[in-house]
Amino acid sequence: MLHANTRSLLAVTLIAICCGLIAPSLHAADYYLSPEGDDANEGTREAPWQSIERANEALEPGDTAIFLPGEYPGPINPANSGTADAPITYRSAERRAARLVRGETPEIISVTDREHIVIADFFVDGGTRTNWGTIADSHNITVEGCEMRSFFGGSFYIFMIRDSSQIRLLDNVFDRSNGRCVDMVKLLRCTHVLFEGNSTARAGHNTLTISRSNYVVVRGNVLHNEWGRNHTLWDAGRTLIEGNIMTRARDSAGSAGSVSQTSHDYSIVRFNRVFDNLHRPLAMSSYIYGGASRTGQFRGPFVNVNNRFYHNVFADNLGTAISLGQMNTTTNQFQNNIFYRNDWAGGDVHITRPDGISHDNRFITNLFRSDEPGQARVSWAGSIWSVEEANERTRTVGDFWSEFYQNIDEDPDFVDSQNRDYRLSPGSEAIDAGAALTWTLGAGAGRELPVDDGVPFYDGFGIDGEEGDFIAIGSGDNIAQIERVELRYRQAAILHLDREVTWEDGTPVSMPWAGEAPDMGAYEHGLDSVPRISAVARPALAEPGEPVQFTLDASGGELESVTWDFADGNLSDEIEPTHTFEDTGPYGVSVRATFSDGTRKVDVAFVRVRETVDPSAPFVAADFEEETRGETWGYHFKFYRGHQTGFAHVEREDDEGHCMHIYYNDDKANRTAAQIAPGEWDIDRYPIVRFDYRIPHGVPVTVNLTPFDAPDRPSSFIIAATENQAARITVPDGYTLVDDGEWHTLTMDVREVREVYPDLQHLRQWMFNTPWATVPPPVGWLIFPAVDAPIASDPDGPDDVATLRNLDIMLLRADEPGQWLEMGFTLEEETTGEVFVKLLDHDSRGAVSIMLNDEIVVEDYEHWTDGTVPARVSLGEMTLPAGEHTVRVEVLERRVGMIGLSGVGIRPEGTPDAPDLSLEDFEFWFDNFSILPE
Repeated sequence: MLHANTRSLLAVTLIAICCGLIAPSLHAADYYLSPEGDDANEGTREAPWQSIERANEALEPGDTAIFLPGEYPGPINPANSGTADAPITYRSAERRAARLVRGETPEIISVTDREHIVIADFFVDGGTRTNWGTIADSHNITVEGCEMRSFFGGSFYIFMIRDSSQIRLLDNVFDRSNGRCVDMVKLLRCTHVLFEGNSTARAGHNTLTISRSNYVVVRGNVLHNEWGRNHTLWDAGRTLIEGNIMTRARDSAGSAGSVSQTSHDYSIVRFNRVFDNLHRPLAMSSYIYGGASRTGQFRGPFVNVNNRFYHNVFADNLGTAISLGQMNTTTNQFQNNIFYRNDWAGGDVHITRPDGISHDNRFITNLFRSDEPGQARVSWAGSIWSVEEANERTRTVGDFWSEFYQNIDEDPDFVDSQNRDYRLSPGSEAIDAGAALTWTLGAGAGRELPVDDGVPFYDGFGIDGEEGDFIAIGSGDNIAQIERVELRYRQAAILHLDREVTWEDGTPVSMPWAGEAPDMGAYEHGLDSVPRISAVARPALAEPGEPVQFTLDASGGELESVTWDFADGNLSDEIEPTHTFEDTGPYGVSVRATFSDGTRKVDVAFVRVRETVDPSAPFVAADFEEETRGETWGYHFKFYRGHQTGFAHVEREDDEGHCMHIYYNDDKANRTAAQIAPGEWDIDRYPIVRFDYRIPHGVPVTVNLTPFDAPDRPSSFIIAATENQAARITVPDGYTLVDDGEWHTLTMDVREVREVYPDLQHLRQWMFNTPWATVPPPVGWLIFPAVDAPIASDPDGPDDVATLRNLDIMLLRADEPGQWLEMGFTLEEETTGEVFVKLLDHDSRGAVSIMLNDEIVVEDYEHWTDGTVPARVSLGEMTLPAGEHTVRVEVLERRVGMIGLSGVGIRPEGTPDAPDLSLEDFEFWFDNFSILPE
């Protein structure tokens, strides 16, 4: 019989459980694992379990599995779910001392149809071709403090989170996945995700992909990827990307380019620092994926609609900072950003906005600056304008609205741009130079604030633990916090606030500011009305063992605690620690700070640790051996893209190791092979290129050098070629590729390009050019390429004629009969033989006549085809005297369209009338590539 007090206690407990006052799991326990344990043990520290399987089966809500140091075959695959008050937790007893490796399944983490699971502080070792894991159809899952690394990676996505919600990825390191086209982390069809405090590096394609996901926050991360792109957003909605560092992206082996491709709508991109990328960092354009289907994953074109980019810094990038394109890029606004020294090795072009896109994308109150005043440029609808010219010439409505409006060309005067400290010095022209993000509509009072534009503001998105923005209304210190953003179609947006405010019609509303107006850039100078932090590392480029000083600028409250994570396994709770990195590599450093009022903030810094540069060491070296794939050539050389040829990594037939076999592939365009874009290639510092090659007789190959784009600069230089392509060499002292089927070594001095362009300092890319769309003419034929010939045209404006070197054609945008394109060529001596004109037929072309030396030779040629087809139009046998000649191609009224002129050819008498090779015979081999100092 129960004692009365016992019965009363039991009754109270049952009532409390029913009312939710006490968690239903009363037995929550800690269980321990050790590689030396036994699953028959009790799971205590003294008698631990051994396997993850034992923990997977046993853990119930509230339980924690604590992994003692050692190695554990996966996967983490819980049999049960936790609850909101009692999650199931897996964690390493010592930070990253428990190493998770592949077990019998290809994934190390496998969480499906589960809720309230926490995975913390592990080292996840993907080894070779092992996925880190999958989270699917799950909710309230947290992965934090883990370090995930692999060598080649597994499938296309190494860590997949799909069809899930309330996902938190916090303070993790994701590094090294060098499989071709491998993405590290993918969010697919997810909602309410927080990706914060992470460091990503070295992915074969890109480090973070967000696809068909909504309400995602990407905050306070370092995305740095010298093996490809930094991130991609496909068809994402209402995303917040703030406070990140995005750096070192490059046009590498597994990516289509360095650009982070973004396709999203109603999203916010703010307070990011985008710097030191090795070409263009960001592109916004509509996109129709090749696998589009009515019911499949990709159901239509991806778009960029109604996004807000504000208070970012784009600095010191080797390419254009932002590129816009296509029709479905509309109503995006770029405001209060700083664009500094972008495209510095090219034409100092900071943004590219082509013709043909919507006129409602706006750039307002941004700062642009290159090395000197007046250098900063924008590419606008095919024209290159200074900032002042763009302000004056872009479409304007009234005296307040324009596509390019009130932007300035001034020195931002950063505190220390060399160490990537992009805060503003007290005298900066960017201080108080910005504009409010929106204005109130009508006068009133209360907690529901009507504004012209609600898209720039964040209300937490419904993510657990997230809060809305602090905003300033009317003056920088009149602060309120957003509880909810109500976006209303064609009506004023409503900002629901935490307190009552008053306003007049047209009152400015923005993020909190100090002074007379918001500043430009990622930092508000002098702001102390709300808690904020900014992290700085000096030096940002260090050597192993060199002390790095970290400083934390905090204002708006009293700091209670600080935690620095140096991304090498070490932490510090000092406010301004000094740390030494022992190993080379990129380090995305994060700091979390808690203020006395409970406010929490995160910021990041980036440190690149490199070995002392040996002036005699190569800039790039690739021997194509298997053991060096992961460190050098595997991410340097691009082989697989559709514009290239076939390729294979093979043994040399002379027993000298491995090499690359390049061959004709009918499924590809066969225009290029073996592209490499190493980054900041200074041709005075590294002028020598050397490689081994073996080319069978008659196979056409050239070597192409590509500079960074700049006005009036050649788009490429052909510096070497086989004999049958010698006419294409554009560098006077070019080099010969011997096509005798034997191995040869070619050493080139790329400074020879200065014979064509004297001021060139940096090259962007080296590659083989493989003109294998058609079999080239036999040796002895005279070929005059149009891209290298003197050209005249009607019409003759800069937007009417284009040089397409990748297709070896001159393109005239003809739109009415009678328009023409003419090229000249010069014969050294009288020549008798068949004369022909080379065209590139296409479905955009028209019907044309062809004239030689002002006489019509071909009256009507159908230049139109369903596909892209090289054509050789014979003008007949004739004798041409030495001297200058012209060929004109003119559009006929019967069918009007473009003209694609490839060149003029002559088959002299006595030369073969047909090539002696077929396309399937095209192949060659190359090895031991290096870019060297002199």
